[in-house]
Amino acid sequence: ETTDPEVREALRDSARNRIESRLRGNKDPRLQNSFQWSSWTASEAEAFSHSLPVGPKVLVAAHRLTDSPHIYQGLFPDYVVWLMELGSMTLGSEATWLIKQHPDSDEGDEPILSEIVSQFPQFKFVSKKIPNSLILSVGVSAVVTCHGTIGMELAYLGIPVINCSANNPHAAYNFNFTPQTLAELKSAILNLESVKINFDRSKILECYYQYNIANWKSFFYDYDSAPTNFVAHVVATWSPQAHSEILDGYLRFIESGEYWFQWAK
Repeated sequence: ETTDPEVREALRDSARNRIESRLRGNKDPRLQNSFQWSSWTASEAEAFSHSLPVGPKVLVAAHRLTDSPHIYQGLFPDYVVWLMELGSMTLGSEATWLIKQHPDSDEGDEPILSEIVSQFPQFKFVSKKIPNSLILSVGVSAVVTCHGTIGMELAYLGIPVINCSANNPHAAYNFNFTPQTLAELKSAILNLESVKINFDRSKILECYYQYNIANWKSFFYDYDSAPTNFVAHVVATWSPQAHSEILDGYLRFIESGEYWFQWAK
């Protein structure tokens, strides 16, 4: 943390470059060896907009259904229950709720999402191969997620985002709306125009830097120069000293009692 205004602006600039690169369809360096593709990259865009009904639309950014549901202590016990409850809350809504598959979801996610969508007439399944840029072009009035990084990306574009996890990575900021109870969540999603959000880009960039740059350190490489072949890089750079440093890092974390692991040599 620094109070030097020039340093803070330089850090915001690095965050600005990273988030705008991501919005152009490039994968974030820290996700280079995990995500299959960027959620902002076009791969199956044909005929998407022609299949949508007329009227307001809300994007629901789903998570990997096999991810740990408790990681950010959300309002729901897991991501399937979250989507089912969201479907029940929005029954009768005039909006079309676009259920977008997570860009790095497992093979088993799509049939589960399709089954959930089939139970709610206001829901429409959207493949992970449809880029967010195309989805936004059809006129999305708001986004709902539990704790996704889309909360920073869409806020940067001035689009309201509602989080369904009170302990999400940007909960300390007000560029998203984070309800604390189910009743507050239902009121917000049924009255989207009443949700007041402060889209302060300086705060968005501050949060983005802290979450996506400062707090993501790898055992094996600098995220700004992530290797394309992770395994080959690890084999080539392994040494007894590096192995010992990694073990020591784990032990320090276990003994610290901290909730969030941060790697530091």
